[in-house]
Amino acid sequence: MNLLLPKAQIAVLENDKFSNETIEAQMTWGTLTNLPVKVRNRGRWSRSWNKTPLKVFLPNNPVENRECLNLNSTYRDPSWIRERLAYHVYSIAGVPASKTRFIELRLNSKFHGIYVEVEQVDSDFLKSRGFKGAEAYKANGGRHASDERRLKDEAAYRGEYEKQTKGKTNYTSLIDFCAALNAATDVDKFFQERVDLDRYISYLAATILTQNWDALNKNHVLVHDAANSGKWFVVPWDVDRTFGDWPGANSGGSFNMYRLPVELGIQSSPGVTGWNRLQDRFWKSKPLRLRLARRLEELLATEFTLERLNPVIDAWAAEIKPGAVQDRTVWGSASELDLTEGIRELKAFIKKRREFVLAGLAQLKE
Repeated sequence: MNLLLPKAQIAVLENDKFSNETIEAQMTWGTLTNLPVKVRNRGRWSRSWNKTPLKVFLPNNPVENRECLNLNSTYRDPSWIRERLAYHVYSIAGVPASKTRFIELRLNSKFHGIYVEVEQVDSDFLKSRGFKGAEAYKANGGRHASDERRLKDEAAYRGEYEKQTKGKTNYTSLIDFCAALNAATDVDKFFQERVDLDRYISYLAATILTQNWDALNKNHVLVHDAANSGKWFVVPWDVDRTFGDWPGANSGGSFNMYRLPVELGIQSSPGVTGWNRLQDRFWKSKPLRLRLARRLEELLATEFTLERLNPVIDAWAAEIKPGAVQDRTVWGSASELDLTEGIRELKAFIKKRREFVLAGLAQLKE
């Protein structure tokens, strides 16, 4: 992909990183040439990095019916692959998850970096997966309260969740869901009637396996299949802090924390920023916990294995190796590890996490 824009505008992107002002550019990618687009930086914490993520807005959805391209920088990840692999694990677990790919970005025909492009969760995403007419609410965590708690009014919900789908702009369905969740006295009945259990259980299982601790009160999407089943499920979003990334565990660029408990995210076992009300209510039901334990056993036996994941990891590593070296030359790195060492560390995490989760299944069944 090549973006053509004045050098002064490139300086704006690189120097005014926390601005949401869009910059006009022309994009050439594949058969598309000189397509008018708009570009800005994206993310929150990631805007403080040397190499920031970018968002490219597309007119008339010319690329696979997408309104935008989310280009994530992988600046902190020595393996480059954690984010892509996390979405992959959710997908093979049966959870609707964003497609991803590596993009080599050039600005004015000059190499700018290797990015991971992540599909936006919106109406087109849902329609392509058989959920036409569904609603999607992205948990932004404005005040770390995007955890399915009951909020005081619609304005508060708008501050915590951003509706991603077209059509009705009110938040009535989300308000009703959160109110019913927090008022439910029969937890099993609530989940049977309101939640797509197969998909939600698979979401929880993949979250445990990838150790996605950063999705409890932000970084997930609540989907209401309003036009069909009427039930809710969760879609992953912003999954870069997975596979061992943990605050305080990264001294020297190491991503080696694999011991976060399987119950992380409930009230008695909160994460760094809090806990999740939907997950906590789920955990209070022994029959539901048993279903989760069985799903984890299935995935540990069939999908979350080094035999299944290593070929994917190795193929992606080979794909990006030349560009990754060039990227680190341009931007540097937040890690002391090179790509080869980062891949080795990622594989070691998968092995250790498998063993840790297997050992914790007995507790889950209690």
